[in-house]
Amino acid sequence: MIKAELQKGQYFDFGEQYFLTFSYDSKEDADRVYFIFENSLLPYYGINSYRSMEERKDFLMPFFVGKDGDFTTDNTGIVGGTSIPEELLPDFIRRFVELDGMTVVYGDSEIKGNFDSSRFTSMISGAKLKVK
Repeated sequence: MIKAELQKGQYFDFGEQYFLTFSYDSKEDADRVYFIFENSLLPYYGINSYRSMEERKDFLMPFFVGKDGDFTTDNTGIVGGTSIPEELLPDFIRRFVELDGMTVVYGDSEIKGNFDSSRFTSMISGAKLKVK
């Protein structure tokens, strides 16, 4: 099972943003998330995407996890997490939950199985967040 914790806060040196951190039960789960990013998300929403280069919009900024568990920008094949532009947040959470079968946790709430957009909006506007 892949679990993603949604947070809002300081994302490295990029200011306050929504971001996900992933935890995996197996190497296969980590490989699956890497495949999703490399083949689906980054080409359309990453730093080298049309969205970023031509439209000058915010883009996904994933970080990787090294062998020692530390965050790195080096492509280790294990996505530790990513920022998500706020206007894309509902669509990304829907995708991760419904298409990719993840459980997304935000504060004391979680979403899994089916995505409900009004519940999600309510959840992110009123959840008690864990301060990191």
